[in-house]
Amino acid sequence: MKRACFIIAVILVGGIISCNKIKDKSAEVSRETKRKVKDKSKDLVNDLFPLFDATVADTKYNKERFREFLEIELTPDVKNIYAYGDFLGADYKVLIAFRCDSSTLKRIILTKKMAISTNESPGLHFPEEFTWWNKEITNKTKPYKIKDGQGEYLWYDAIKGNAYYEQFSL
Repeated sequence: MKRACFIIAVILVGGIISCNKIKDKSAEVSRETKRKVKDKSKDLVNDLFPLFDATVADTKYNKERFREFLEIELTPDVKNIYAYGDFLGADYKVLIAFRCDSSTLKRIILTKKMAISTNESPGLHFPEEFTWWNKEITNKTKPYKIKDGQGEYLWYDAIKGNAYYEQFSL
């Protein structure tokens, strides 16, 4: 009789442990499925309306905006990419800040056919405040800009290796 009780107890304990493992695995699969669905839906939205992430650096979408607006591929020196886009109304504004080597800066300048401006220009003023956008640099440094063009500026803080890109329409 003791042996039968022991066997039943072992089976019950084993069943409870198995149920908990199944429950835990089910919750894990559910979380993973939700994440995949969320990621896929964001990708679909991104195909229609470009997504920017002004609060987290180096997201998939910020890297896409970097390649799209700066027209170069990412290299290992490019880090801390933040991006912001405002497309409401008749005009638009895009801000991208990132850290890079001077060689990457030169590639951007050559690709976009930019030249150093003859005067300091803070670009387009905007009311938003971002911790990653250094208005002191953009207000006191001569930017690179598209030759004979308006609405595209690139500032570089050579000491810290930070670049600030702004594109806008009027």
